[in-house]
Amino acid sequence: FERPSNQYYLGDFINIEASVRSYNHVPLRVFVDSCVATSVPDTNAIPRYAFIENNGCLVDAKLTGSGSRFMQRTQIDKLQFQLEAFRFQQEISGF
Repeated sequence: FERPSNQYYLGDFINIEASVRSYNHVPLRVFVDSCVATSVPDTNAIPRYAFIENNGCLVDAKLTGSGSRFMQRTQIDKLQFQLEAFRFQQEISGF
């Protein structure tokens, strides 16, 4: 997907694509077992939101009722999905 902007508003869809280039190899089919969103480029950072879990289940749509979805495949070496934009909740501190 082309990225039109680096800004998303709540309710917008973020287009995400996972792909592999196989060159002279037997064609490969792409699967995503899990995927997380963080506020920094570290998959172990907190806050962290897992929106694909359990061997490829898109749990975001099920948990939140969002419109997040996998797109129909156009090529076996690409997997495209849309994640509905969200915001991490602010931590409430007692200090």
